[in-house]
Amino acid sequence: NSEIVLHDFSDPDHAIVDIRNGIVSGRKVAVPPPIWRSDHARPQVSRPAVYYGLRGRGAGGKTLESATFFIREDDEIVGMLCVNTDLSTYAP
Repeated sequence: NSEIVLHDFSDPDHAIVDIRNGIVSGRKVAVPPPIWRSDHARPQVSRPAVYYGLRGRGAGGKTLESATFFIREDDEIVGMLCVNTDLSTYAP
């Protein structure tokens, strides 16, 4: 019910460099993360937080909850490690 996604922001348009169990969100390697495509979410990338929770939609409209860990180099965010979990299997 979960996927793990590794993002590398050296090429933001192809940021996903590895994904495991991508069927959860329907994403693939070499595409930008949803946070990059969302103007309201972009400020979160530059905030100093190293983790945040986010609810969103995955493949087939699944409700996902995500944990994001920012990868930093010289105090700059250079990537993310995300764990996205499909909550629909837990709904009553």
